Amino acid sequence: MRVLILVLAAMLGGCAAGHIIENLADPPSQADLAEPNYRQIIAENIAAIFPDRVPLGMLEISGIWRTNHFKGPVWTTCLKIHAENAPQEYAIFIQDGKIIDQRAGVAVDRCNEQKYQPFEPSNFIQQANSNPTQQKKSNFTQPKKPGH
Repeated sequence: MRVLILVLAAMLGGCAAGHIIENLADPPSQADLAEPNYRQIIAENIAAIFPDRVPLGMLEISGIWRTNHFKGPVWTTCLKIHAENAPQEYAIFIQDGKIIDQRAGVAVDRCNEQKYQPFEPSNFIQQANSNPTQQKKSNFTQPKKPGH
């Protein structure tokens, strides 16, 4: 009797798992995974990555590498902040030019193995704002001066 219950439970569990797997979104193809301008993406989204308005201290960024995520192939980079003199590492996952996930770095992210460079987000945001092509894409308009 116990064997029958175990077999029945395994079969029902398999059916449920099959339904979940069938409904997962298709991952992007390898061709869609061109290396993004990750520094620019991070700079433009720094307030979303760290929504608390706490001083982050010195920021550093690692290189970028491809990895697998439960949402499909992604590019991964790590940020290191030095808030309150305590270095903390964060893994950032980018797919199709957007941040799709982020978390405090864990061993599997390999953030502690990376080489970092200083990172100042405002340098990248200023570059985007001074590039007329970029302004067109983002629908950025300069405020009009009074009297004009």
